[in-house]
Amino acid sequence: MAAIVSLREVIDEMEIMSDEATAYINRKTGELITITDEMFSLAEHPDEAEDAPEWQKEFMPKVREVTASDDFIPLPSKFDIHEWSIMERFARSVADGDVRDELEAALHGRGAFGRFKEALHRRAIADAWYRFRDAALEEIAIEFLEAHGIEFRREPRQKWQSPCRLPRSRRCLAASRRLTSRIAREYCSRLGFDWPSCLRR
Repeated sequence: MAAIVSLREVIDEMEIMSDEATAYINRKTGELITITDEMFSLAEHPDEAEDAPEWQKEFMPKVREVTASDDFIPLPSKFDIHEWSIMERFARSVADGDVRDELEAALHGRGAFGRFKEALHRRAIADAWYRFRDAALEEIAIEFLEAHGIEFRREPRQKWQSPCRLPRSRRCLAASRRLTSRIAREYCSRLGFDWPSCLRR
């Protein structure tokens, strides 16, 4: 009997996504794992892995298992998620015309993600954005799981907390244990934490 996966855990794994890492789910067991390109490279070249840190060496069997098994399938990628499109939809949903115009203007040109984030905090609507983004990721995750026939359960929605609070700092800690420090740093930064102070929360 196939496992029933946690929708929240799938979304959390999708949030860790970066250009240098891929998240996988085992369609039979529900196991979730994120593997960096660096880890795949080390698994393919055992000679290079000899000089790798001990924690990476310990991770090699799991990387090879994911590579060899048809049961592990990749979760939606950053391309599939298309966060810029989610940002655009959020901007258009804002009722205040001045705020909407500022957000839409921030989305164009180089550095759009940074300007958008600054505008969110300047206008004190960051929490609204994270709720909107979370709902968009949930929709993508559900579509993916249903397409692959993976059963899932929804946990009761909790009152939204700012990404500067403890639950998401724990996600940073989990990311730091699974990923290279550069990707974990990027992930924590995306949640509004300074690295590595987030790990001491």
